[in-house]
Amino acid sequence: MITYFCFANRFKGPDAVIHAHDDLAIGMTRPGAGQGQLWQAVPIPGTTKYRFYTLRHGSRYSLDVNPGDPTKLCLAPTANKPGQSWTITRAWAEEVVFNLSNDVTGPGIFITVYSNGGMLDVRMLPYSDDNRKEEWFMMVNDIQP
Repeated sequence: MITYFCFANRFKGPDAVIHAHDDLAIGMTRPGAGQGQLWQAVPIPGTTKYRFYTLRHGSRYSLDVNPGDPTKLCLAPTANKPGQSWTITRAWAEEVVFNLSNDVTGPGIFITVYSNGGMLDVRMLPYSDDNRKEEWFMMVNDIQP
């Protein structure tokens, strides 16, 4: 059995999750919309960091920051590069909510829900006044291989 997660946050709750599209872009969608929203957190050996793969794209592609605009996320071919090195930090001691940052943008910039013309999107942004947008639940989905 392989454990995958759906990433939902405190702002939208379980009604919207992070999703990797067929074109490797990252956005938000309703749960149940396919294998692009099922993520695996894989430890990077010798570090306390993780890579994130989707069930749809497998280990060939990892969650990364867009090299042309580091506020945007994408999937990129898996490589030993800082944009694919993610830190999972507990946001609240008494809850199971996490902030997700990476080595390109640094520890004060997190995956955040962003409103893009009325559509929900995700970006790498500094902690906001409404910190629910940066706090993620990792909802477990166990998949039989």
